[in-house]
Amino acid sequence: MNKIILSLVGILVLASCSEPYQVDYDDPENVLLAYFHYLSNEDYEALVTVYGGSYELLQGYHADVDPNNYAELFRRYIHITGGQAVQIKDILDSKKITDHEYQYTLTFLHLDGTEFFGGKQYSYTVKRINGKFLVMEIPPYLA
Repeated sequence: MNKIILSLVGILVLASCSEPYQVDYDDPENVLLAYFHYLSNEDYEALVTVYGGSYELLQGYHADVDPNNYAELFRRYIHITGGQAVQIKDILDSKKITDHEYQYTLTFLHLDGTEFFGGKQYSYTVKRINGKFLVMEIPPYLA
């Protein structure tokens, strides 16, 4: 009986793990989707691989953290500062600004599936930096 229970627990744990996300750094929308996939799974190590913006604001919020520990800066921003772990509800618009820059208008859901901030629209930029597309904005903030 104990073996069956342990097996069931093991299956549930494996089933709850997220599948690895295949990032295509040549596809700006794929990178944007990866960013929010990692954010909603609180995989901050992976999140920093698709983020290309400044860490200055995050470092200012958490001066006690090593300024090069980007994953910890994101973790604290989400868990302490008011940054929000959200998932994309809709991509309302996408615009090619140049061959190296795209602009997306998004709405979000909370992780529990409810609408985030009344359906407010957020703008996210994806730019090619050093040969790969990266998201330039940090997750939304709510005080």
